[in-house]
Amino acid sequence: MFWNKPNPIRWSAMGWTLAKSDDPSTNEDAFATGACGKGIYAVIADGQGGRPGGREAATVAVEFAGLLLQDALHRKHLRKFLAAVDQAVSSEKLAGFCALACVCIEDDQLTGVACGDCLGLLLGVAGAMELTSGQPKNPPVGSGNATGCIFHATLTAESRVLLATDGLWRVLRPDGLALWMREKKQLENLTSAYLKDRHDYVVDDATAVLIVPATKDA
Repeated sequence: MFWNKPNPIRWSAMGWTLAKSDDPSTNEDAFATGACGKGIYAVIADGQGGRPGGREAATVAVEFAGLLLQDALHRKHLRKFLAAVDQAVSSEKLAGFCALACVCIEDDQLTGVACGDCLGLLLGVAGAMELTSGQPKNPPVGSGNATGCIFHATLTAESRVLLATDGLWRVLRPDGLALWMREKKQLENLTSAYLKDRHDYVVDDATAVLIVPATKDA
């Protein structure tokens, strides 16, 4: 068990978000990180464009997710967790729909859930793996009927985990993000690469959260 191990792996998380316009209040992405139990959590949400309430949906989703993940029951039963977040967003009058991806990490164990089109990418000794490859795009969070995929992974002290909204991964591609993770560059390098390449795409909000062992440089 985690609390009996002499040297459990400790983790740290950092993130950034960039609005597609010069006005940050238009950003429909949101993220949150924090402690939960004996580990950490990270969650990102991407408000659905083309309809009102995307920003509100993403904000409610990450804020409520952070509260729920303080409860060990929700960390253990992520389908119930997703249903509760879905209902919270659905109940908010100003909120529309959003995509969501969330991970919880304690020592060498990662569990997560995703619904929509956010990317969860794990880089380990065996290479890169898309944690969220089985997620359904619909129904979205906020519909009251959201469904998601649950995923698990065993980590090592060399593992790195990245969550990204589609505004980022569609520009830099999962294989490009895996290469960036392998080179152990800083988040600032990711921002520079995104700003350089995004002119070839329909510009969207972009958000990333990087999780690394606390003893490693990000």
